[in-house]
Amino acid sequence: MENPLAPNNGGITPLPPPHKLPIIGAGGNYIGRFAPELVAVALLALALAVSAARVPAFRDVAYLFDRSTLLTETGLLALALTPIVVAGHIDLSCTAILALAGVLAATLATRFGVPFPVALALCPVLGGLLGALNGWLVGVRKLPSLVVTIGTMALF
Repeated sequence: MENPLAPNNGGITPLPPPHKLPIIGAGGNYIGRFAPELVAVALLALALAVSAARVPAFRDVAYLFDRSTLLTETGLLALALTPIVVAGHIDLSCTAILALAGVLAATLATRFGVPFPVALALCPVLGGLLGALNGWLVGVRKLPSLVVTIGTMALF
């Protein structure tokens, strides 16, 4: 195999595409670009199966609902951060925005007499506006996402 970085007509030869992994027993079909996602799904299924086998309470629906309500905030933050990380950026201000939204809801409900469902509905609006500020600073102003989100985390 030749050196992939060897000069070629004044340029650099591109690296070959990654090897595609075959589906077991599928007669030559390939899953190349979906391999990481399928590995993640397989590991999740394995973790669920092992947990259900080792902990009988894990098969109880009430237990699963209790566990899932404790981790709702983490799951929502993970959903929000996934496209940011996939795009090659990082956002450290999400927890500060989440905390500020909670304080906003509590303050509006207790000090200003706003009905709690209305105050709660304003939280995603505030989070969206603050996230849009971060997005504008990174996307339009071309500032580094790490610096922007550290600064806005301290500001919020």
